[in-house]
Amino acid sequence: MTASDDEIDQLERWRNGDADAGSDLFDRHFSSVFRFFRSKISGPVDDLVQRTFVACIEGRARIQSDAGFRPYLLGCARNILFAEYRTRKKLGSGDDVGSSSVVDLDPSPSAVVVRKEEHALLLRALRHLSLDHQIVLELYYFEALRGPQLAAALEVPMGTVRSRLKRGLERLREEVERLAADPSLAVSTMTGMDTWAGEIQTALERSPGD
Repeated sequence: MTASDDEIDQLERWRNGDADAGSDLFDRHFSSVFRFFRSKISGPVDDLVQRTFVACIEGRARIQSDAGFRPYLLGCARNILFAEYRTRKKLGSGDDVGSSSVVDLDPSPSAVVVRKEEHALLLRALRHLSLDHQIVLELYYFEALRGPQLAAALEVPMGTVRSRLKRGLERLREEVERLAADPSLAVSTMTGMDTWAGEIQTALERSPGD
């Protein structure tokens, strides 16, 4: 049994009342889900995290075994995020939340505290992208999802994943250059994406005031 199969089995046992299996999955994946919301919601996100884990229990049939549990869980987080913004903005189920940016949907300043200019610039630029582009880039760089994992999390075909990644990077570069205090900061931010992503993960896991 692979690690992915094991986690899917744990989820099934959780659905059947095994609290220990649920606790283990929660502890193992809490950080990923918390990070996901922390970069897109200005206020507390604990309730959204809890709702995500509840949703993952209720939607068991949507898991793609070749992608595994974590992409499925982050896909649930994405659906919860979209539902939250629809509620806040009084939008209908047919409204395309993914084409709006965080600065459009939640203009309050981010509570994430970072220490490097590149980190701050990258997070600001991401918040100016459409949610569809922000999410695909964060899942790729922050959560290291690839190929079928991204397709499963986003619930789109691989061709759409590739086009979103390509266009998302183009739009990110444009926003970084627009928001940068000087051109050299824009260059260092984009050329150090892999390094910055790993460091930003830690910042996103801290609660305000930590």
